[in-house]
Amino acid sequence: MFPTEGSRRVSSLFSARRSPAARLRLRYRRYRSTPRRGLTGPLLLALAIAGAGHQVAGGIDPALRRTTLAAAPSATSATSATSATSATDHSRLGLLLGEPVAPAEAIRARAESRAESSAGSVLAARTAQTPARASRSAAKRVAVAKPAVRKPRWTRPTGGQLTSSYGRRWGRMHNGLDFGAPHGAPVRAAFDGVVVSAGYDGGYGKQIRIRHDGGLTTTYSHLSKFVRTGGRVKAGEVVGKVGSTGNSTGPHLHFEILVRGANVNPRPFLATRGVRV
Repeated sequence: MFPTEGSRRVSSLFSARRSPAARLRLRYRRYRSTPRRGLTGPLLLALAIAGAGHQVAGGIDPALRRTTLAAAPSATSATSATSATSATDHSRLGLLLGEPVAPAEAIRARAESRAESSAGSVLAARTAQTPARASRSAAKRVAVAKPAVRKPRWTRPTGGQLTSSYGRRWGRMHNGLDFGAPHGAPVRAAFDGVVVSAGYDGGYGKQIRIRHDGGLTTTYSHLSKFVRTGGRVKAGEVVGKVGSTGNSTGPHLHFEILVRGANVNPRPFLATRGVRV
């Protein structure tokens, strides 16, 4: 039995109503199977939907038409859309066309995985730069490091044995310590200070006087030679030579310590500062 004219019209109308959606579904499948980079994928999808939109506009359900047109961005908006928004639009369009799509949770998981991998790459790059950066920082610290400040320390004024202590001797006060040392042995400054005088002083013979901070003064008597006659000196620096000038019975050093002009016993004074005599 041959089809009538009416059946041909119904068949053609049915084909006309169904074929646009089928063509749109085919284009969507081609779009999903085509490799894309950057914004090329969303732009191709926009062009495909725009090209097929006029064909399906009169033949599909109005709700489907509105959703499809809303999901199809313009050429300008497609280039500025983010990957997360594109993924959501693709899922909605796939559901309308009857295509199997991943749930929103899976899409978000993939997006978070890509973000974590990108963050891991940045962290790895920073970690690789850390040793070099640390070495540069260490070099800078070494370059700008200031020399250590030497803490002043008291020292023994000369070698040899202690031959006479502080106190009364032969009916009068002996205000210092006597060190028996060979003639010409070095005499050293007991502490940092300034040489304020170097000359002959009666029974003390050749004498050097050094002034220190805190109202302290030290004297070095019976010298044979002056090495320093002025200026600042450091503890342990040679200022003269042992001799027997003045009222002396043999080569030795007579050493005194004065606090604000008054004599004190040098032995306990030096002992409290780590110097044994």
